[in-house]
Amino acid sequence: MDFRPRAIRVTQGLETTIVVVLLLLLAVVLTAGTIQLVITVFTDTADHWRSVHTIDELAELRPVFSGFLLILIGLELMKTIAMYLSQHSVHVEIVLTVAMIAVARHAIDIDFGAASAGQLLGTAGLLVSLGIAHYLYRRSPEQAADTRERH
Repeated sequence: MDFRPRAIRVTQGLETTIVVVLLLLLAVVLTAGTIQLVITVFTDTADHWRSVHTIDELAELRPVFSGFLLILIGLELMKTIAMYLSQHSVHVEIVLTVAMIAVARHAIDIDFGAASAGQLLGTAGLLVSLGIAHYLYRRSPEQAADTRERH
């Protein structure tokens, strides 16, 4: 008696359950994060606008921009998980997009006055590398075939 087909079905069922739970948990976290971001924008930002007199003082809004990018990262991860659930594959372009948003968020958070040259060069290198990877992927035959399938 061969138990392999049953083991494969059990494993696939477990995998689907885990992916659905991850998707639901991410939805809860994104909802809570969005609510917190809305509260922050309307409370903290309103207080800052009264005291802003120069462009340099707008730098205090960096945490708000960082929050927006964090929510976008979560949304892209949610899209990745949903696509994995429906197609059982991870799409390279979405992973590259999430990585670029994450590095851009990090770049926004860098204190340029205290950052070392190595940290700045490393961040720049990551951004350039991810940009090149995204560009090359968009030009690849695999991506062209994927685009044809969607239309």
